[in-house]
Amino acid sequence: MVHGGNVISELAADRREVEEFFARIEVQPVDHPQRRVPANRLTAELVRHSVAEEMHLYPTVRKDVRDGEGPTAEELAEHARVEQMPRP
Repeated sequence: MVHGGNVISELAADRREVEEFFARIEVQPVDHPQRRVPANRLTAELVRHSVAEEMHLYPTVRKDVRDGEGPTAEELAEHARVEQMPRP
């Protein structure tokens, strides 16, 4: 991923990249050994993305966006649910 400094552009690029990984995973049969490769990359990208949001985006939203605490809390709860999902 190329980093340009624009948060909105970065998040949009991250979303596209994650969608591409999901597409690569979905075309592989469930038992195909190569399915693990994009799944591992997807996991790494999601962790990186989540950490960046939690460190940089959410504190700014809480501080500078009216009623930003609600959406931020919802996103953090979603992150927590994903972190608790069983891994294959």
